[in-house]
Amino acid sequence: MGYLFLIIGSFLGGLYCRKASNYKLMTIKNYLFSSYPNFYYELSEDRFDIGQSEAFAFNLSEPSLKGKIDNLDDTRLKELLLDKYFADVGSIFFALGAIFFFSLLILVL
Repeated sequence: MGYLFLIIGSFLGGLYCRKASNYKLMTIKNYLFSSYPNFYYELSEDRFDIGQSEAFAFNLSEPSLKGKIDNLDDTRLKELLLDKYFADVGSIFFALGAIFFFSLLILVL
């Protein structure tokens, strides 16, 4: 019964972190749109025909844009990006925890 609780708790923790990550992405989009509209449109450019919001997330994660983000010298933007990073890491951590506890449950039974 304890393993089941750990599996459900890890799964719910992963869902919560994923929701927090999506919320941070929307906050970053709104912040860039209001503060740096040209940079926002550059990030929203859909080069692979995957949709504007997916293109924004893909372009935001490109290593080549790190220099441009650093040149903006905006601490609020860097804090939002760091919060999104921690939410993404949390969702991976909780997903791996759920898999681990499920594996333990199978091995014990």
